[in-house]
Amino acid sequence: MKFKRNWSIVLSLCLLAQLSACRKDISPYGTYIDQKPAEATYKEALIVYFKDKNDGKFTLQNPSQYLSEKAIRRRKSQQIAIDSTDLPLSSKYLNELLKVSEGKLLNSSKWLNYAVIHLPEHKDNLEKIKSLSFVSSIKPIGVHLPHQEPVVPPIKNETTFTAIASSNTLDTLKVNAVNYGKTYGLLQQYEANILHEKQFYGKGKTIAILSEGFGYLDEKPELLHLLSENKIKDSYDLLYNRSDISTTTTNGNNLLAMLGAINPQKFVGLSPKADYILLRTDQNGSQEPFYETSWVAGVERADSLGVDIISSSCVYGVKFNQPQFDLKAQQADGNSISSKVADQAFKKGILTVQMFPQESNGITFVLPPADAKHIITAGNINKRNKPLWNVLNKPTADGRIKPELAVLAQEIPVVYGWGDSYSTSNTPPILAGLIACLWEALPTKNAKEIKELLQQTASQSDNPDNKMGYGIPNFKKAYEQAK
Repeated sequence: MKFKRNWSIVLSLCLLAQLSACRKDISPYGTYIDQKPAEATYKEALIVYFKDKNDGKFTLQNPSQYLSEKAIRRRKSQQIAIDSTDLPLSSKYLNELLKVSEGKLLNSSKWLNYAVIHLPEHKDNLEKIKSLSFVSSIKPIGVHLPHQEPVVPPIKNETTFTAIASSNTLDTLKVNAVNYGKTYGLLQQYEANILHEKQFYGKGKTIAILSEGFGYLDEKPELLHLLSENKIKDSYDLLYNRSDISTTTTNGNNLLAMLGAINPQKFVGLSPKADYILLRTDQNGSQEPFYETSWVAGVERADSLGVDIISSSCVYGVKFNQPQFDLKAQQADGNSISSKVADQAFKKGILTVQMFPQESNGITFVLPPADAKHIITAGNINKRNKPLWNVLNKPTADGRIKPELAVLAQEIPVVYGWGDSYSTSNTPPILAGLIACLWEALPTKNAKEIKELLQQTASQSDNPDNKMGYGIPNFKKAYEQAK
């Protein structure tokens, strides 16, 4: 076996060399993954804003051309009109832009009406782009290095894994410390055990997780029921425009496990009967403005698929590889592209639960998209319900209270890794999962009503501050007040 595993390493290295040397173009609008690099050196990325959406292919009267049935149903149930922001970008504009710029399309935003393109090194094309009649403005976002992947994936275990339990196990599983193991304490901390006791497990709700990657889910027995029961409705890598996330990092698996894992007597996820969309929008060890546009594209993809709740563990604005793009504190006012799109998602009936960073080297103010006006940022507390020592304790640049609610960010029970988690990135799925259960229990409520209900019933709703927002959510109180 050792000899065989060593050969696996050799074969993986050979495969990496082949992929790096010879890539295949998979689409005219693809990024550099699976593409042979162009002869001219492509470096700078550029956001190009369009003046309108002058394209007769799509109409507001026929939304099924560009929105899923579930997305349309969510809008109807919350009495939200389908409007021009829902219409796709003009394909005529895109084609002309790519022709004139000689660029590659990296991603786009229909809500903000822009395309992100990768430019050849020769800069004279900038003037040509500006002169196009349908272009309203352009914004350079620095060097984008798409060739950083593929990486050598971990050696796959040859064992065939099977699910530990199915979601049907929950129908007869009593909600107590013995059966729930490490996660029972989470339910108690937010008085949310009443939701599971009444068989509300997030069924019918779809949660999108935006993170760094979800590799090798087929090796996670606690999560395999999500695959066998078709609970993973979509998975996509927004950094490289590919549906295969099997060899991305596994950092998102703990987030998914917080929500959907089932391992009786050890760990039961907070919304194990919900549906999930897994989106890679960030990359560990590297940061550039392009990644924020990937997050935007991820939110819009989730919307078009009918998501109800977004769990986001990504922030942007500082520590860029190119420091000239770092934001200043006065810019944290909800007007970055990710914050605008997070607020637009709220208008479409989606609740976004966003990680709230702690004060540390380079992070001294509320970063996008946590500074958005209509999302729930998850403030960071310990098991004693006290804010962590390095809490930001600052409002947004325009004076709004952040965070909205306080969530455990220390000693978080997780399935994978050594011990429990001390990462703020694990806080959003706690709230997102419990919100899914509450929303299942209160199906006539819209996103705005659920958000307001949680804030009104939180521990310091009458006296919010910039350490814990409106305080610790109380799901029992919220449920009983609303039913």
